[in-house]
Amino acid sequence: FDGALAKYKDVGEPWIMFYFDDDARPGRSSEAARQFAEVWEFRERVEQLGIVGTYKGVRGVDGFYEKVSEHLRKLIHWLAPQVDPDKTPARLSDPTKYLRDILDKSAWIDIRGLQIGTGRTNRFPIEELYISLTTTGTERSDEPLSRDVKRGRHNADELQLARQPAVLLHEALRDDRLVVVGDPGAGKTTFLRRVAHALCQTHLGDVPGAAAERLGITDRTFPIYVRISQLAQHLQQHSHASFAPAADSAAWLPHFLEAVSVGNCWALDASFFHQQLEDGRCTVLLDGLDEAPDRVVRQGMSQLIQHLAAAYQRCRFVVTSRPAAYVGEVVLPDFAHARIEPLSDVAVEKFLTRWCEAVYPGSEDSARAHIDELLAAVRGRAEIRRMARSPVMLTALAVLHWNERRLPEQRADLYESIITWLSRSREQRSGRATADRTVVLLQELALAMQDASEGRKIQVPNHWAAEKLAGEFGAGEVTRESIARAERFLDEEEIDSGIIVGRGNELAFWHLTFQEFLAAKAIASRLEGEQHRLLFFDPDRVYLSDWREVVLLLVGALHEQGKAKVDGLIATMFSGLGESPALADQARCAGLIGAILRDLQPLNYQVCDPRYHRLLDDVMGIFDRDRSESVPVEERIAAADALGRAGDPRIDLHRDDYWANIPAGTFLMGAQKQDEQQPNYDLEAYEDESPVQEVFLDGFRIARYPITVDQYKQFMEDDGYKERRWWQAGGFADFSAPAEWEQQIEYPSRPVVGVSWWEAMAYCVWAGCHLPTEAQWERVARGTEGRKYPWGNEEPDEARINFDNNIGHLTPVGIYPLGETPEQVMDLAGNVWEWCDGGFDAYGVTAVRNPSSAVEAASRVLRGGSWFYVAGYCRAAYRFRGGPQNRVGFLGFRVAAVPLSTSSPDPEA
Repeated sequence: FDGALAKYKDVGEPWIMFYFDDDARPGRSSEAARQFAEVWEFRERVEQLGIVGTYKGVRGVDGFYEKVSEHLRKLIHWLAPQVDPDKTPARLSDPTKYLRDILDKSAWIDIRGLQIGTGRTNRFPIEELYISLTTTGTERSDEPLSRDVKRGRHNADELQLARQPAVLLHEALRDDRLVVVGDPGAGKTTFLRRVAHALCQTHLGDVPGAAAERLGITDRTFPIYVRISQLAQHLQQHSHASFAPAADSAAWLPHFLEAVSVGNCWALDASFFHQQLEDGRCTVLLDGLDEAPDRVVRQGMSQLIQHLAAAYQRCRFVVTSRPAAYVGEVVLPDFAHARIEPLSDVAVEKFLTRWCEAVYPGSEDSARAHIDELLAAVRGRAEIRRMARSPVMLTALAVLHWNERRLPEQRADLYESIITWLSRSREQRSGRATADRTVVLLQELALAMQDASEGRKIQVPNHWAAEKLAGEFGAGEVTRESIARAERFLDEEEIDSGIIVGRGNELAFWHLTFQEFLAAKAIASRLEGEQHRLLFFDPDRVYLSDWREVVLLLVGALHEQGKAKVDGLIATMFSGLGESPALADQARCAGLIGAILRDLQPLNYQVCDPRYHRLLDDVMGIFDRDRSESVPVEERIAAADALGRAGDPRIDLHRDDYWANIPAGTFLMGAQKQDEQQPNYDLEAYEDESPVQEVFLDGFRIARYPITVDQYKQFMEDDGYKERRWWQAGGFADFSAPAEWEQQIEYPSRPVVGVSWWEAMAYCVWAGCHLPTEAQWERVARGTEGRKYPWGNEEPDEARINFDNNIGHLTPVGIYPLGETPEQVMDLAGNVWEWCDGGFDAYGVTAVRNPSSAVEAASRVLRGGSWFYVAGYCRAAYRFRGGPQNRVGFLGFRVAAVPLSTSSPDPEA
């Protein structure tokens, strides 16, 4: 041993180090004293070799850890040139163990609590149970829409809208910089784990075609999977070190991966990971930007990710986040964005089919019978169907139905049921706490994590968690014994029910929503004074993204105690506004109350406080051109959605101010890019926008907004799909509702979408209106002065319109007053493509060319761009086309009518 140590004496640095704290030297009689003496004897033994250092730094053990790490790196770098690679192949840099570990951890989908009392996790191979997620996109009729097309560089003559708005999420991996945004339980983490699994199989050679066949990935197959919360915690722990890089330095990722490697015995150091990244071999999967503890840390993580992408430009980066936390300075500006769509009916059925086949292996008849029963339960009620659109909720529904043969409707009731049957597995074991006791303890832990002084925690050291629960095991006192008992409880609970899961020396709740629900239950169990302190000691807390789900789940728990409890919570929110609240504060309050009403919809809860209707009246200021700028767009959206559910007074065809009057006259229609001195010059103009021509139009009225979900709902409730007389243009009996209708009706004041040209025409006949012609639409958008965009010639930006996926979904009508025309017609650019009357070949009032194909001859015109498309599509002259049968998640319409002076006086007309 002495000789082996002496051989590497020339390192020049001590590489065996001891840390001594004189104040902590144990007494002579203790076991610790015996161990201390043995360490001291060992030190004296090797001291003569000259390779011993003694550390007594002011940072204690943490500083010692850093010092040891620093010297180990120096030792490895000193040894590396002397290693014969032929004799020790890849000893210091063989990633096989690392890849095998990632492969094993990503190979399964764990379903907790499937069999009560077994105390084990039911594991299903990820490829057996995984259902491909989708994101909103467009396609050509025969192939996926190219990136150039999405960016507005295409020939409109060649473009056809796809029948479906969604594309497979993994296709978005074509972007080297991608953010996947999804609601809680949308499947973000499972998606990344599946990506990591396929990459490992390919890189190891187990299944060489896995990445290409499942993901369309043929390069950068070395996976790096990182939980952003763990990376943030690593930075917090080590950023004070003397050798630490800057907080946003790209060096932190290899530094972190080396620390993880030590804990997992991968034998890979920072230089190895740096080399993989530097060589551009990696797909870096960064999971849970929203799980960083607070907004400031999220911003720091966002800056770090940007620097990582800049430092390792040849690597692929994929980031996930909840939408509520992905706002403002957290947004990654140079990344593409894909929002996970709710599961379709087909996807739900496919998952449930695979589920039933997995729980009934080898019994086709039993699986088929269970599929029928489960599908009937999921499809039986609207609220359950909405829940089933989320992968995590669908899984919970399947497990809950398996165990109890029933499905609750309200979200808080669902979580209550899930937590109850998960906790019952511990009750079957002798000597363990009852299920009720278990849930109470986990509620306290969840609240402690949610209410941590430094911000919400989603993963904590085991000892930290035990300290928070110790009082429950020691008659209110925190002692060594009570902490030890709490630690035993947590260890047992992880094994028994799986509500919490271990991650190294730390633990977390199996799903963040479990933590949020249990924290809400803990708050609901408090007296009102303590509830008030927890929620309102900081007036902004209930509006923070970290607390939003807690508040929504809390109202469900409070409602169980009586409607008055919810009334009291909302009354406190009103009181917090003060005497003269700012419009922004009113908007976010209205938005949160609207979300509460949506969550309590199955319970038919209504706000009885008279201040609510006054608040909604005041919030109308978000539609005012001058006042709206003071309210962030996210809060305008939430407030407008709340207004829509309460009954938005703006949206009424019978109101005079719903219409804009366009006088008779001429205007120059079209655009050209041949002569800058001629009218309507536009460098972006396409051939089918020419020639520029003078068009005369009689006076007409046009709706200020696209037709909304609530307006279209009235048509449906009047048997619109059953009365043939409305369907003079065709399409009768082809459809029974717009596409994804059950999701749309949750947002009454957003534009109705997923409607074909035929459906739009049927609505117009029913309502006594008509679709605007192309000329009418362009006259409103362009004006007589030849504007490039509805508001003028300034280029689009996020203050004017919803476009280029900057929001990621439809927005309520009218929340962008800066994008209105001089006649105050709203949303002509962005948000939704709008059907026009007439075929694509008829330009203006005369045909300027002949249709080149039968497909083109059957096409109908669309105008205005949408929330998904870029600025080039939002120009007043831009023409898009689609077959009359097309029904996509960004196709809507608005209506036009003759002037009032020539319209029928019959109010029923």
